[in-house]
Formats: sequence, C-alpha cells, structure tokens
Amino acid sequence: MLQAGASLGEGVFLGNRAASKANTTYDKGIWMGAPAEFLYQPAATVPTANPGDPDPHHLCLKWLPVMLVLSLAESAAMPLYISFVNLSVMVPLVAQSSAYLLLLFWTSRLFPCAWSLMLTLVYKWGVYGTFREDKPDAPGSWGLFTSQLYASAAAGLSNSCEPLKGTSAWNALLRAQGADIGAGACCLSGLCAELDMMRVGKGTIIGPDASFGAHILDKGVYSYAPIVVGEYCT
Repeated sequence: MLQAGASLGEGVFLGNRAASKANTTYDKGIWMGAPAEFLYQPAATVPTANPGDPDPHHLCLKWLPVMLVLSLAESAAMPLYISFVNLSVMVPLVAQSSAYLLLLFWTSRLFPCAWSLMLTLVYKWGVYGTFREDKPDAPGSWGLFTSQLYASAAAGLSNSCEPLKGTSAWNALLRAQGADIGAGACCLSGLCAELDMMRVGKGTIIGPDASFGAHILDKGVYSYAPIVVGEYCT
C-alpha cells in the first residue's frame, strides 16, 4: 500500500502487504514486502529491522541449498507416494495371481505326475468325453482332434508316473480315466488310449511291454470296441 505522496522509481518491486511511508520516493532496485526477513531491502532507502538482526540476504542464501534439497526430495518422493497408494490396492491382486502362477510352476516342476494327470483329465473329461462303440470319430472331426490331444496327454502321464506302475495308485489313475480295473490287478503299462473300452479282471498282471488298441481304423474313421482281460491272467 502506498501512502500519500509516495512514489516508486523504475524496477521497484512492491510485495504483498507492503506499506510505504508518506511522501517517500523509492528508487529502482528496492524490494518491499512481507515477510521482510526474506526480502532484500537496502538500508539507505528503506527502513529495516534493528541493526543487530541478521542480514536477510545472507539468510536467504544460507538456507537456499536446504530449500532446494527439500524441494528435490519432495519431488522424488511424490512418485513413490503415488506408487505406494496404487500398490496398496494392486498388491493383494498381484500377490494372489503370483501365488497361483508359482503354485502351477512348482507343481509342474516338483510334481510332474500331478501336473500330467491334471492335463490328462482336462482333455479326457473336459474336452473329449467318453469313448463309446456308438460314437466313431470321422477324419477332420472335432472328436478325432480332441481324442489325439487326450492320447498325447495320457502318454505324457504314463511317462511321468513310471514309478507308480504296478501299484494301487496307478490303478486309481487308470480308473480316473475310465478304465475298469479289478481288485488286486497289477498293471505295469499304460494299457491303451481308449481306457473307457478297457476292462481288467481282479488279480491279473499286465506286463510293462503289453499294449492294447481299442480302436478300429476303417477308411479314416475311428470306431471303438471293448477289450476284456479276465481274472488272474498274466
């Protein structure tokens, strides 16, 4: 605010809440404003604080590096803060998804038999279905394509679960794919790809090199028929 009779010369900066004296001329290069301790005011033309007070100009220069460091720190921390806020929402979702992926990965590496079984059962019951005598698969059909996918997965299961063959656990895996395995049977092979068509009697022993084919290929069409191995056969 300028009092009556006050005038400002060239280049004078009049700050917020500044008040001049009446009938006073302020030459160029004068800084006026509040708070006064942060503004440069030559003592010859503008009244200043007490003589014992520190030089505001030097005070500004003294704290300028600190202000710059704090400003840079705030600028650097802002993205981290924003990221933290976003992560507080995203971390649970990412952690849950990562846990599922890690579970699948370690299952495939540490438990290949379980992984192969899962794929085999998905292809068998979720994609193809049941092999039946009244359901042949024609060339180029979806049934023939998916049956080959299942056969490939079943072959992988047979290889990865080699140590289980001849045990009740292997019989359970064969039954899970549709085979009819009698009590006490010992199956040392993967039997055949069309396990719905396979029946093994109780007490029977199937050697490791035994293989069966429950399909008949006629003019490119796959038809299926049951295979029965009686009880206590070797």
